[in-house]
Amino acid sequence: MSNPTLELIIAACPALASRLKADEDDGPYTVAGNVAHQLVAGMTAGDTEAFAGLFRAIEGQLIVASAADRDLIIVGLFEDLQNVSMNRGVTLDSWRPLLGPLTAEAWDVLAAMWSGKLSPDQFNAFVETGTPPTSTGNP
Repeated sequence: MSNPTLELIIAACPALASRLKADEDDGPYTVAGNVAHQLVAGMTAGDTEAFAGLFRAIEGQLIVASAADRDLIIVGLFEDLQNVSMNRGVTLDSWRPLLGPLTAEAWDVLAAMWSGKLSPDQFNAFVETGTPPTSTGNP
């Protein structure tokens, strides 16, 4: 995996980095999926102490993200994190205390798209530009 954005995010949580079993040939979306699985495992085990740094790094990356990096964070990481969470009985609200303003916005836009409150075109426009739609229907 050679993606500077994802490498910075993972480096912000050394405990997570040591648990990831990334093959050098894994693409960034595969690695993001592995990160999501590890985060949910930590949330399930109540082992979330190191997560704050990781989510601060995500917030920082969203501030400067290109469209491709925003896609990796929102579609690659957050979408997997939401799906794995729901499949393992972790509520999406469990993550809310870790979300900064931009991560919460991206989280909510993604959830709004999957709940049908936002069209895929509106979601894709958000990922492309970082400009939120006028309403996501979420708090």
